[in-house]
Amino acid sequence: MANKKLIINDLSGGLNKDYPAPLIAPNQLSVADNIVYRQGEWVKRGGYTQPYSPQPANDILEIVDYVRKDGTSKLYVATKAAINELSGTSWTSRKTVTTRTEIDKWWFAEIGDSVYATNGVDNIQKATTGAFSNATWDTSTDSAGETGISVTRASIILALNSRLWFFNTTDSANGASPFAMQWTDALDYDRVEPDNILLIDDNQTPIISAGVLTNNFISVYKQDQVVVVQNTGNPVASIRFRFPNGILAPKAWTKVPGGHFFVGLDGFYLFSGAAPTAIGDDRITSHFFSILTTNTDARKNLYCFTDWFHREVHIIIPTDDNYTVMPTRQIIYNWQYNTWSESDLGAWCGFYRFRTSTTPTVLLGGSSREIWQIGADSGGSTDDGNPIATKIRTKALANFPDQKTFEGKDYIQTNIIKTDALPTTSTVKVGTSDYGTEAPSFVSSAPITATDGLAPYADLEPATGRYISVEVENFNTISEFQIEWQEAGEE
Repeated sequence: MANKKLIINDLSGGLNKDYPAPLIAPNQLSVADNIVYRQGEWVKRGGYTQPYSPQPANDILEIVDYVRKDGTSKLYVATKAAINELSGTSWTSRKTVTTRTEIDKWWFAEIGDSVYATNGVDNIQKATTGAFSNATWDTSTDSAGETGISVTRASIILALNSRLWFFNTTDSANGASPFAMQWTDALDYDRVEPDNILLIDDNQTPIISAGVLTNNFISVYKQDQVVVVQNTGNPVASIRFRFPNGILAPKAWTKVPGGHFFVGLDGFYLFSGAAPTAIGDDRITSHFFSILTTNTDARKNLYCFTDWFHREVHIIIPTDDNYTVMPTRQIIYNWQYNTWSESDLGAWCGFYRFRTSTTPTVLLGGSSREIWQIGADSGGSTDDGNPIATKIRTKALANFPDQKTFEGKDYIQTNIIKTDALPTTSTVKVGTSDYGTEAPSFVSSAPITATDGLAPYADLEPATGRYISVEVENFNTISEFQIEWQEAGEE
């Protein structure tokens, strides 16, 4: 019997859902569930625990931390109807606001030993030591004859270069202006003058989102445009570049080294101030849009955040058409390895906390008033005690030209799968299909229960088909496969 062997010791290609399994690269995967690629191997994603008692009355839509000049740290949790402060295990309500919907997102900015918050519906809020209250504005007339105005509402708020910046605003002089960005005087965070405004209204679409890009630059996101604004001194703000793109949702961007990662109308992009660079085009984009809801409001719950420790971007995907339903799916992008995977861990928001804790942690804002803390990288992690089901599926092995026929067809059959997957109780499966576009039928499975001195292996009943797919389930770590097959019908 002439056995043949295929060794796959590089699985760094990650998830590729755009092509049938026979057409993807050998190091890519047709299924990569609840795993992340780290340090040369796939590991089970971290599970979550509930480190705090659920107290807020509504689902948690934003989590931020704030460090005062005296070193005092605060963790704020925002819901549809309130801002709450969490200290240890104790909750304190810091502001009750208009009960809104899940798609009215919270933004926070820290500056001058105070923290400001806005949601686009209520007045802009400010807190220094205790409760939040409506921000008060200096409307006096200065020596130059300039009279300050009140910016009562803003959809987005940022802090940069000793100023607060507001976007999609309502003020006492102009009323509502969805195209406006405004700013405070330098080092005077409660004074906005009438000429502290820049209108980005060339295409008459509202500002949806904005973020500090690098040093003196702000990225302003609209439905069909990305605008780079430069804070240069005189003028305070001016448009530097415009790009014909657009963002999918207010929180559909996050900071990465050198700039932003954002989800555009047609895919994923890295943005450093030059033209946005598309990534993941042929590997994950079509899958993302196939599971993303088509409901315009529900799409506004798309949320991105960065796990800086593991160099990962998490994209929390709303798949339900009802915008009051919490997203229940994630796609994870590792920019170090340019690798994608998928997870069934959903949340309303995510937050990477480092500066106020000894060990970096990732917190998720969930439903039922819960905050979840992501735990260990691998090794039996569970979601609040519930097992995490992992799965990985390789490229499909196709028939080879020199094969003999079996029952009138060119077939291969697989008998032994060697792998370094742990634990050894992981289940190895072999699936077969006659056509490259159809899902494999898994006809043989076994745990990894034996070793031959080289690698653990699973001894399977022969699985025969024109295409062979190998799958491993419920593992903690894995980095390679050794797949042995023979020509079907050989003796």
